[in-house]
Amino acid sequence: MGRDEDVWGVTLEFSIKYKKPIPLEEEIKVVTRLTEENRRMFKGEVEIVLPDGSIAATGKGRHLKLPIGKIAHLDLSENKWKIIDSPDYPDHIEA
Repeated sequence: MGRDEDVWGVTLEFSIKYKKPIPLEEEIKVVTRLTEENRRMFKGEVEIVLPDGSIAATGKGRHLKLPIGKIAHLDLSENKWKIIDSPDYPDHIEA
């Protein structure tokens, strides 16, 4: 999906399973995976990972691909939404 910055996703379905409480005052990680993609839609999975490495929640979703202009009136040039690459980000996370 990330191949075209003008194409985003509208959530059609999303389910989440909570396994542990999620702390409000601690840094957590949100890990996402693209699991399926076609011309019109994509599916993904997400995990909320606590500081000790345990998984607090898992989720699955199905999303419709649409140009950002059809979803919201955002001026992306104002950097309201962006991906920031960091050398600290892992290439993958073992489940």
